[in-house]
Amino acid sequence: MLPGPPLPLPASLASLLAVFGPLFTVPSFGTFCGLACGFLSQAGRRSVCGMLAGAGLSRSWSHDRAHRFFALARWNPDELGLAVARLVVALLVPAGEPVTVAIDDTLFRRRGKKVGTQRQYTGTAGRTENAQVAVYLAYAAPAGSAFIDRALYLPRSWTDDPGRCRAAGAPEDVAFATKPALARQMIGRALDAGTPAGWAAADEVYGQDPRLRAELARRGLGYVLAVAKSQAVRPRRDSSHRNHIRKAIAPQALAHGHEVSLEY
Repeated sequence: MLPGPPLPLPASLASLLAVFGPLFTVPSFGTFCGLACGFLSQAGRRSVCGMLAGAGLSRSWSHDRAHRFFALARWNPDELGLAVARLVVALLVPAGEPVTVAIDDTLFRRRGKKVGTQRQYTGTAGRTENAQVAVYLAYAAPAGSAFIDRALYLPRSWTDDPGRCRAAGAPEDVAFATKPALARQMIGRALDAGTPAGWAAADEVYGQDPRLRAELARRGLGYVLAVAKSQAVRPRRDSSHRNHIRKAIAPQALAHGHEVSLEY
């Protein structure tokens, strides 16, 4: 049994959670284990109440313990994300297997004065309302996929108002960063920590940013990024470039019955 949660854990789950032990103090690690068990046990939206109920801790733990873990405990979400990335590589990626990092953002409807919220159109609701936006970085490999990093998008209406940031608990000196800029930071953090990647994929929001494309090229990552139909694309015309792309995508395309033509 791991320290903290008063429930027996399968040896396989206990060994996975033990990987994250060095990132926490002993009391915080116990809380982490309990919340992680509840997170895995719950279907649908994961709230603090739901995680405590899923772990069977609703009667023995106060909600304050869980909230203190997220608000006050000493642990670094960036280090936790890198530990998840290393675990994903070790368990899901055979040696030499190509790994893709995928970038996308998700919008969450919010009520009240939560950090980063502003009125904006939400596709899930089909109307304009208060919402937060977070950018996510995920690993994708043939054996599975997993989120490895995240960043909250702070609109200019927040970064240009230090008092508003201070009242919500956000750093007053935080600078505005676009969604592609947040993606560059997360990809750089993962690669600098030694997590392998060969390709990157993202939608038009990220594909239209030349600095993101340049950073991926500088780091030697191939990329598949959506762009607007008005985006000018000037492909290289040397045969080595075509051969590189053909070797990367032709086997998968042919396996699904698609023809591959790279003539231009």
